Amino acid sequence: MKKLILVLSLILRRFKNSLIVFPVMLIVFTSCSQNEDLVMECKGPDLSLYVKISNKKFCFIDPEGKGPTICEDVLTYDSKLIQTINFNAKSSEFGQRLDFGEDAYIKIDRTTGLLSAHFARNNKKTANVAMNCTKKEKL
Repeated sequence: MKKLILVLSLILRRFKNSLIVFPVMLIVFTSCSQNEDLVMECKGPDLSLYVKISNKKFCFIDPEGKGPTICEDVLTYDSKLIQTINFNAKSSEFGQRLDFGEDAYIKIDRTTGLLSAHFARNNKKTANVAMNCTKKEKL
């Protein structure tokens, strides 16, 4: 990341009068920050797990390393929200392994650190489940 900032500052110095440099820098910085790993530890009353977001994948990891890593594609990744695609309980590997029994999506509110699962059946919202998360440096 430090190298990226150095390169971008050199470009800015060279082309300081160009209006196109800032939008290009913004696009490069945004795409690079989305590819960085984000690891969070989430705890609920009966469950503790790690969430790793990397390379546009949202993965649940067993903290003890005994269970499988379960991943789904990321739909939204920005400074306020990370959200998986909507997954089907029967046809999605994520839905089958987590055994929700309903269609769902998972999201993390990055401002509050709240991970929540949102469930639906027949296009009607049925339930939400939430747990608090804290950012970790690495697993």
